[in-house]
Amino acid sequence: MSDKSVFMGGALTESQYLFTIPIIAGYCEKKKINKIILENAIPKKILKNKNLKKILEKFNIEYVSNNKNKHLKIMFISLFQLHKILYFLLKIKFFKPSKNFLLNQYLHSIWDTSLRMMKDDQLSPSFFQVLIAIIKILNSSNYAKKIKNKNCYAAFMGHNVYSHKVIVAELVTSKVNVYCQVLYSYFKKNKKETFWGTVTLNELSKLQDTKVVNKYFHKKILGKGNYEDSNLAVKKKIKKKKLVLPKNVIFLHIFRDSPFGIIDNKRIFKDYFDWIKSTIRILNNTNEKWLFKVHPSTQRWGENSKRILKNLIDKYSTKRENIIIDQKSFSNFEIFKKADRVVTFNGTSHIESIACGLKPIIISNSTINNFNQNSYYKPKNLNEYEDLLIRKKNNKVRNKNHIIFAKKIIYFIENFKSFGWDLKVKQTYPNDSKKKIFEEYFSISKILNKKLAFFVFLGKRLAIGDRYTYSEKFYLLKKIQKKFKKQ
Repeated sequence: MSDKSVFMGGALTESQYLFTIPIIAGYCEKKKINKIILENAIPKKILKNKNLKKILEKFNIEYVSNNKNKHLKIMFISLFQLHKILYFLLKIKFFKPSKNFLLNQYLHSIWDTSLRMMKDDQLSPSFFQVLIAIIKILNSSNYAKKIKNKNCYAAFMGHNVYSHKVIVAELVTSKVNVYCQVLYSYFKKNKKETFWGTVTLNELSKLQDTKVVNKYFHKKILGKGNYEDSNLAVKKKIKKKKLVLPKNVIFLHIFRDSPFGIIDNKRIFKDYFDWIKSTIRILNNTNEKWLFKVHPSTQRWGENSKRILKNLIDKYSTKRENIIIDQKSFSNFEIFKKADRVVTFNGTSHIESIACGLKPIIISNSTINNFNQNSYYKPKNLNEYEDLLIRKKNNKVRNKNHIIFAKKIIYFIENFKSFGWDLKVKQTYPNDSKKKIFEEYFSISKILNKKLAFFVFLGKRLAIGDRYTYSEKFYLLKKIQKKFKKQ
């Protein structure tokens, strides 16, 4: 056996432990690793699962000490890393993306973390929040060094944003194999800004039957697809008075959610706040009506996006009567059918828009960027963005192949990119009730014993070079069925 280890942490939830443990077991079996390094003690209820307990008993378990005394952490970093605190305070004050990979990750991690700490009545982080964020990031940096000192070969992380972004960046820079969890899936991180929603031509080549793709897209339009947020966005409230849908629509993100799953150094706005603030200012120069569509899961995340948007409008708009705030009055696909312009930072609505024949305006790199550059707009500067919002109206996707291509991407992502559908589970959010979180855990726990071998298989696939885990039906496609059977 190797003397190398695998780290498991990154704010994994109890539900995520259920499928992560067998994935790591399969990975370690292929790599002949028998040591697992833990961030926290395995939750007791996980150990009640006989199969998972049996798996863990095969490994030497160690812990990476992370001093729990917050006051001691702050004191230590303030005394011995004051120069770094001052350095990052200056960098954040004049925030701009850096070409240096590691520095860039640190800067975005600090900003990410400070945004996360904000309240609904704030439009920018306070000095104190930025300072606390820097201390958290420096603590994460120290923690990453402890992980590396454990001869870490691979790390399985609960996510890749906020303070954990620094841990991921440090490990990747040290050539540790890092796999990040998102939407019940793992993907490998590297210095290239790839993410879970990345789709390749090789992957899409597996989809030969266009009828199946079109049939699924029709289900999605009806709100019966496999992506819960998209289904929620399709549903609309019944209104007594008939509302007129404006021809221009902004698809909002959750403001304090991380915009930095991938970092696009060429984006023209710093974050979601900066984007909407600048957009409102531009709209002061037009008399057209604009609909701002609130993200369907904002309350479950723990944010009042409508309140934040109203504060931004009150501060920056001189034509408030032209801005309509929408919460479920219009479905997404109703918008794509009738709108002249749709704008998103980099949300999934950009692919849905193309699939409906409408070119979206996007701010940051997203799924479509590697394909069909004529099927979307991505402004290079503020003047170009203003022109797209106010003057340019030639927003129809003329090439039918681009429309079919977008539908294929949607089909692939929503059917193959997550094993959540194998677990028959729905995504939970930080502000969900304890009941909903328990239901998620119970659903996974109930089906896990039947799917245990599959999750071990996923770990083995990552070990032999796969960059993503997929749903079981992906491996059953004709072209890769033989590979699946061999594992």
